[in-house]
Amino acid sequence: MGPASAADVSATAGVGPMPGSCPGMIRFNATITAQHWGPTALRQIQYRWIRDDGGNSPTHTLNFPRGSSQTRNVSTTWTLGVRHTGWEAVQITYPQSMTSNYANFRFGCRDRR
Repeated sequence: MGPASAADVSATAGVGPMPGSCPGMIRFNATITAQHWGPTALRQIQYRWIRDDGGNSPTHTLNFPRGSSQTRNVSTTWTLGVRHTGWEAVQITYPQSMTSNYANFRFGCRDRR
C-alpha cells in the first residue's frame, strides 16, 4: 500500500423527501469528490454515515481509478417510527478526516385514522 499522499476530498450531504406516515424511511444522499491524487496515493476513500442520535454505519470503501478528479454518489436510509428532528452526515475517515455538512430534517407522523 502506498502512503496516504492522497487527494483533496470533499463531501456534501442532502436529504430526500420526507415520508408522510410512521414508520417512514428517509433517504440521505451524498456526493464525495476526490482530486489532486498524489503519485503514490492508494486511491481509496473510507467513509461512514453519522447521525444526531449517535448512530453510525459501518465503514465503507470507495476505490477510485486513475484520473485527476473523481466524484461518487452514495446513499443510506434511516427508518423512524416517531417524530424526530435531526441530521445525518458523511464522515470521511481515510485518507483524511473530515465531515460533510449536516443534512437536517424534520420528520412528522400523520395520524392513520
